[in-house]
Amino acid sequence: MGVYTWQEWFTQYGSLYNLIWLSLTGPWAKLMKKKCAKGVFFPTDRKYAEDTKTMWKFYLNASKISYEQFAGYTYNQPTNSERKTGIQLYELVHALEEQMSVTLGLGLNIASTCDVYYTAISTACDYTKHAGLTKEYQELSYKLNHLENG
Repeated sequence: MGVYTWQEWFTQYGSLYNLIWLSLTGPWAKLMKKKCAKGVFFPTDRKYAEDTKTMWKFYLNASKISYEQFAGYTYNQPTNSERKTGIQLYELVHALEEQMSVTLGLGLNIASTCDVYYTAISTACDYTKHAGLTKEYQELSYKLNHLENG
């Protein structure tokens, strides 16, 4: 268990796994003060991953964040959901872009988030390509090409 400021919280990533489980996971199994939700709204125009675009914003409003790694239950998804996974990863990339621009503007070092972003965009490219999500794949591969080739 650890207790963090929001600034410290956003430096805990280190891997795509940590990013997903520490920052972008859904609102379940979380206890928050009402002030953390001030000005934060879940998008209503998304079928998947609306929590991915939203959860990190709650932490910006927190004076401290306490975290205990305990999996009290599991969430099962069908294994044949490559299209859904592609869409979720596509949304994750967009959530990371928004989070990086805001936290950079607040003066945080986002180097570890940039590393995770590269992993996320690479993985999302693979999934969107295999799932036939052409528009999403083209957008992601364009970004990935510029990351890799300057």
